[in-house]
Amino acid sequence: MEFLINKKHWFLLLTIILFFCFYFYFMFISPFFHGGLNGLLKVLSSWQSLNAGFLAFASSILAFSIARYNAEKQSEREFVAAKAFLSEALSDLSAYFEQSATLYTEAYQRASNEQDSCKTRLKSNLPILPKGYREVFRNCIHSATPDVGEHLARILSLLQIHVAR
Repeated sequence: MEFLINKKHWFLLLTIILFFCFYFYFMFISPFFHGGLNGLLKVLSSWQSLNAGFLAFASSILAFSIARYNAEKQSEREFVAAKAFLSEALSDLSAYFEQSATLYTEAYQRASNEQDSCKTRLKSNLPILPKGYREVFRNCIHSATPDVGEHLARILSLLQIHVAR
């Protein structure tokens, strides 16, 4: 029942339960006690289109809840699968940033040196950006919760700024 109980939708769930209780009481219990079995059958016969609509509504709510639950679980499984490759991508990016830091440190030291003034070539090679991180980040952002997705998108945006400079 965890898929029906959602903290964000408690009021809607409470309203539906209350509606169902009133419906059940006035459609089944009250007619039976006031008119017996004939009274119950008379009410059910008179209101059969409402009963059919209520059954269709209840089944659509149940189907929607099941579909939402399955979609959430599928998204969680996809995120776990994508997260398995995230550590390798972050490790590759960390190595790239370490190489970039070495290059930037050398460039800063040479720029600060008045004798050199950046007239000679840098000894460090330009680091090569890893290739596979984009797909891993895309999969993680696609299947993650919004706050994790925003955090990963922020990392990518800072990476783009770094690469541009």
